[in-house]
This record gives sequence, structure tokens and C-alpha cells, in this order.
Amino acid sequence: MSLQISGVDVEPVLANAAQADNDGQRRSKLQRILFDALGIREDGTLIGAQPFVNYEHAWRGTKREIDLYFEAVAEVSPDRLKGRGVPVLVLGLPFDPKGRPPSTHLAHAKNFNDDGASGGMVWQPAYLSDRAMKDLGTLVRIDFLLAGTGERLNEAARMLSASDREQARAVLRSQQSALHQRIRACIETAYGIRNDNDGCIGTPVPPEDRLVSLQGTFVPQMPVGADMKAAVTQLLDRWFEHRYPAHPMFDTEVRDAVLRRVLDRVHEAAQEPDQRKYIEDTADRKHLGAIAVPLKLAVMSQTQLQLTNDWANHFATMHARTGGGPLTVAKLRAWIDEPKPMGLPQRVQDLVILAFAAQADRAPVRNGAPATISLDRIDDTIEMREEALPDETTWAKARERAAALFGLKPGEVRKGATLSALAAELQEKGAAKRTLLAELLKDLRPWADRFGVAATAPRFATMRSAQALLGDLAGAATPLARVEALADADLETSEAAVGRLLAALSEVREAVASADWNIIEAGTGLGDHRKGASEGLREKLVEMLDADEHAVQLRPVLRDVQTRASRLLAETKPTGGQPPERDPPLPPPGEEVVDERQQVVLEASAATAAIDELRGRLVASPGARLTISWRLTRPKSGGAA
Repeated sequence: MSLQISGVDVEPVLANAAQADNDGQRRSKLQRILFDALGIREDGTLIGAQPFVNYEHAWRGTKREIDLYFEAVAEVSPDRLKGRGVPVLVLGLPFDPKGRPPSTHLAHAKNFNDDGASGGMVWQPAYLSDRAMKDLGTLVRIDFLLAGTGERLNEAARMLSASDREQARAVLRSQQSALHQRIRACIETAYGIRNDNDGCIGTPVPPEDRLVSLQGTFVPQMPVGADMKAAVTQLLDRWFEHRYPAHPMFDTEVRDAVLRRVLDRVHEAAQEPDQRKYIEDTADRKHLGAIAVPLKLAVMSQTQLQLTNDWANHFATMHARTGGGPLTVAKLRAWIDEPKPMGLPQRVQDLVILAFAAQADRAPVRNGAPATISLDRIDDTIEMREEALPDETTWAKARERAAALFGLKPGEVRKGATLSALAAELQEKGAAKRTLLAELLKDLRPWADRFGVAATAPRFATMRSAQALLGDLAGAATPLARVEALADADLETSEAAVGRLLAALSEVREAVASADWNIIEAGTGLGDHRKGASEGLREKLVEMLDADEHAVQLRPVLRDVQTRASRLLAETKPTGGQPPERDPPLPPPGEEVVDERQQVVLEASAATAAIDELRGRLVASPGARLTISWRLTRPKSGGAA
């Protein structure tokens, strides 16, 4: 037993949906089918709501924006045909609600004044036949009936039983699918993509008349494609090839992340003496081969990136040809398209300009002051000036001192980029250390005066040298001036002394600020039975304050002096005939006390445990030295224990 549903007559049902079939809905349906064929996602509200869609076309690794219209050509105003800086593609309607022939639309396009136009094409299709238009109307009605929750179909098929309505629904769905495929084929036939084997065309348009250029120098030819998308892709490829004949063929999609990686590697290579760099990362090698090589920024062997001078030579030639003057970003952008237009997206232009600046020692300047540029932003008003560089002797001295005084590792090559990088690091490090040093001198100098340490002492001479250097670095107006200030600085003591001071500045400043100077002063000025020990402490303190940091470290000595001073102050005067306790000897210069205990009387077992503990601490502290004073006693023979 089989169920036949073809016997249900759906014509009355379709007749009840006649109100849904009009020129606007037919046009909207054609648009949805066409845009679906082109891979454009749209919500069906384009017609009458906005004039165009932004169609993205992939060409030679770049994404190009197209203003795409689906509209009666005669209804597209000259201003819209002129465009807004991107190509215009007008896909005309395959019918005209106003009854105008295709020749009217073609005449409108051919009479367009293309002066100052963005360029592009008009594609006028043939008109659909009456049969095709009837099928389109039927499809519009079916779409209307099957949309939503089904209430429309129930209302239109109210004369049918419930079971017949379900059969009608199945029939309409089958017709909907078949009509959709037929209308899509008729659209491609109207635009000339396929032959008319199904009676789709009513008013034909000769193939040679279908395409009209919106830019006089381009003569479009009918594309050959398997479908509408392939044909549009081919047509746009030809337009871009004509418009930008010098555009490179990138082997990968040009994305911001890729451009940044390429620029980083180019910058690194530019800092090498021969502008050649080994590329370890395989992804970087791939991107450099796909982007930097077609752009003529470099050549890429299997592992080595070698920068080229193509752009530097080209810009120098154009600069001389145009009479010299300030070399602005705007000029560089214009010269990129000489002698033939390349049409590079702005981010790729920025890559070329930044790579040129790195190779040719050009620094960005805005209104006479250094400026910051990147792939994210390069203002066209920026001027790219030649960097003023120090001589070789000054550069070598500056690099040596940058390492010795600040622990920096500046690039070897004497170029603007390495100069600017070093100057920036000096400014950053110098600013923080300058504040610390000023605070240290403010706190330490008064106490040095109290203890009779001369201002000419090595420690303070080194501090003055460092302070003068940091002041000169802060006051330098340009990277060159800052680097020259470093190289030419007159150091009263030595680079080693200044370098050690700057390296230990933070801990020295903290030690001086946290010290209890009142205790130190009191403990080093005693005149009673503790005088000898007090004078010893004072001598140690003065020796530390007088010596450079690299000779005697302030922090451990100051801590030890304060600890001993506290003990001296806590010590009481001996009574009776008991001899005073001797103060433990001071540690040798350059050493600090790890632990110290008062002597106690221990029984044999406790003494053995103490000795074992001391032995363990000596083993655990390689390089430690032990100062001991010991006494062994026992009960006298015949006496009381």
C-alpha cells in the first residue's frame, strides 16, 4: 500500500497567497539566491534599507573591500557609481518593474563620467522570461506560506482537510526546493554564466554589452566560471590586476600578526653588521618567504634572512627626482606606487616604511620632536629624518660604559635604532637611580660629617661622579646627546667604583635609611672601660664611609657596627675584682658576623653538643671562618665539686 500525495491541488492554496507576490518580494528573493551563491550572509533587509553590501574579495593574499549593489542600474546615482575609495560592482536586476529595456540601464552606465571615480564595473544581465518570472512568483508565494509556525498555510488551505493540508505542505516543500534550484540556474543564465537550456531568458543582452567599466582604462571581459561566485572572483581578479599591476603575489594571507613577526625579524636583521640573520623558527621562515621576499624587503635562504636595499635605493631616487626636502610618510606612501601602482593595503605600506626606516637609519619626527610609530599607527605627517650618529670612538666608549655602569647590552652596530634603544634604556634606568642617589646623599652626608669623613673621600667622590652622570643623562635632549654624555662623562674615581655603586644603590639606600644612627653614634663615642672597643668600632665605621662600595660594602659593615654598638651600650661596669669581659675581636675587612654568643659554663655533655652543633654549621657554611676563645675547668683534687 502506498500513499499518493500528488493528487492534492495546491493551486487554490497558492492563489490565496497572491498578496505576498509583488515586485519587491521577487527582487528580495532574487537577491537572497544571488547572495547565497556569492557566499554573502545577509538578513534580507538590504533592498530599500542600505545602498550596498561590503563584499570581501581575496586577491594575492590580501582582502579587498568591494561595494556591491544588486539594483536596477538606472537607479544607481552617479555619486554611488563614483564610489567611496573602493571598487564598485553593480549587479543589475534580471527584470525591470518599470518596464525599461536593458539598453536603458546600459546607457546609464556608459554615460557615467568616471573622473575621480573609484572604478569598478556594471554587470547588466538579460531579463528573465515570463515562465521564469512566473516560477519566481510561485517561489515567493511558497516561501510565504511555509514561513513561520505554519499558520499561514493553515489559513490559505482552510478549504482542505487536516490530512490534505499536510499533503499540501509536502507538495509545496518539494516544489520550493525544485524552484529554488531552477531560479538559481536562471540567474546564472541571465548573467551569461551558463547557456539557456531551460527557457530562462526573455529579453537577451549581447555578451559584449553585459559589462560596462566604471573606469575608462579597464576593459572588462566576460568571465568564465563554473558558477556565479567563480565568475565574480575572476572578474574582480582582472580588475585588481589592471588597477595594481605591480602588486606582489603573497604566498599566505596577509594578517596583522604575520606582519608583526616579519617586522620584528627585519628589525633584528637590521641591527646585524651585515644585515643578515639566522632564522631559527620555521614559522618565521615561512612568513618571511611569503611576505618579506615578494615585497623585496629581503631574500630568504633556507635559514638565513638577508635584507636588501631595494626600497632604500628606490626612495633615494624618488627623493632626488622630486627635489629633496623633508622625507614624510605621505611621500613614501606615494612613491611605493611608482613607477607602477602596487595598491598595497595600508598595513603592508606601513611594514615597508618601518623596514626602510630600520635599514636606512631614519628616525620619526613630528614637529621637530621624536615621535613613536608602529604598525598600529603611522601618521602621514611624520618626517623620517636621518639619524645623527656618534663617531666610532664615542660609540665604542658608550657601549663599554653602558655595560660597566648599568649592566646593559647595547647592539654592536652603530645605527639609529641601536642608538635610540640605548638612549631609552639609559633614560629609564638613570631616572630611577638618580632619585635613589639623591636620597642616599641627603641621608649619609650629614653622618659622614659627624664622623669626620672628608667630602673628598672615595665613596663620596664616586657618588658625586654618579650624580653628575645621571644628571647629564636626564638633561640630554636627544638620543645622540644622551649617548655622548655617557661616553664623555668625567668620573672622579673609576668605572668599576661607579658601576658597583649604581648596582648596589637600592640596598645601600635601604641600609642607610633603616640604620639607627643614634645608637651607632653613642656606641662609637664611649670613654669608659669600653673605650677601646668603641674606638675600634668607630675606626671600622670611618673606614667603611671613606672607602668605595666596591672596596668595602656598606650594608654588612653598617649592620655589624650597629649590632656591636648596641651590645657595648648594654654592657655594665664590672664590680669588685672581677676582670671586665673582653670585647670579641672585629671580623676581618670584607667579612660579616654570622653568629656570636656569650661564653657560658657548660657540663661535659652540653659542651659536646655545642661543639657538634658548631661543627655542623661550619660544614654547612663553606668559606666561613671561626674565631674561638675557650676555657676548660675541673674540680680541684680533694676539693668540693
